[in-house]
Amino acid sequence: MAVATTNAGTELAASVASQSAAVAGPRENNTTLHLVSGALAGFATTALLHPLDSIKVRFQAQEGATGWRSTTQGFRSTMGAFSYIIKTEGFRSLYLGLTPALVANAASWGLYFFFYEEAKQLLATRFPQAGAYGTAIAGIAAGMATVVWTNPIWLIKTRMQLESSQSRVYVGLVRSAVRIVREEGFRGLYRGIVPALFLTSHGAVQFTIYENLKKLNSTRRGGEKGEAHEFLVMGGVSKVCATVATYPAQVIKTRMQQKKLEAGSSYARTFTTLSTIVQKEKVSGLYKGLGPTLWRVAPQSAIMLAAYEEVYKLLSAK
Repeated sequence: MAVATTNAGTELAASVASQSAAVAGPRENNTTLHLVSGALAGFATTALLHPLDSIKVRFQAQEGATGWRSTTQGFRSTMGAFSYIIKTEGFRSLYLGLTPALVANAASWGLYFFFYEEAKQLLATRFPQAGAYGTAIAGIAAGMATVVWTNPIWLIKTRMQLESSQSRVYVGLVRSAVRIVREEGFRGLYRGIVPALFLTSHGAVQFTIYENLKKLNSTRRGGEKGEAHEFLVMGGVSKVCATVATYPAQVIKTRMQQKKLEAGSSYARTFTTLSTIVQKEKVSGLYKGLGPTLWRVAPQSAIMLAAYEEVYKLLSAK
């Protein structure tokens, strides 16, 4: 979850959990079904779209100008980056970090739905009048709990994606974790956790937009729930809006996680990192990699939400 990364899993799980809760009946409100449906859908979309995530991380970590102003070969466009990496490092480099990405996404979705359902039920019992506010609070709380558990995996994924396939240091999830702890201490696994926690708001933004689109669509259809292709469109639109709104936190997180920090590094703290990027690269530096990110998250969210609806419908029908 990856949330999304945005922890993609955490980010996307917020909107799916929230929208399903809004229409959940006695049989639908099943934690296990939410967990399995979300984890399976998250696993599939992560495997399919991982190369775009790798391009995004490369752009985010690139200091100096990117896009058409870039003087660095390979960082002028999404397709240019694809071509450059494949030519210089091989196609395999686009899939570095896939294992931790799959583990993190599956874990994020599973943990998110578990924490979300537990928090929602607790709030419903103690504050029955909370309504939509209770749903939003449960979503944010679940997102934060999930980030605490999965941040080390996301950090390892980022480190792997920024390596060349010819000169790898971080090999294997467990071995990489041990290396980081040995060289940087246990705290090294939690670099970038502050912007990662902030990114839990991504799901709330997406959920708000998605829910309103669903209501408008349901009204247009005379109260019917909607078709799979409509969920594809609504999921994509809501994800794009949420991504643009919270994207700077993703860039800050990547800069903080990209490598072992030396003493006095300008990427040691969240606000120091923000200040450094703005001073050296202007505000546009906070949106590096937005292009490949949108190419990835729009179809990912669309497929994710549609797949979740279908998997959940199938499982709940049994």
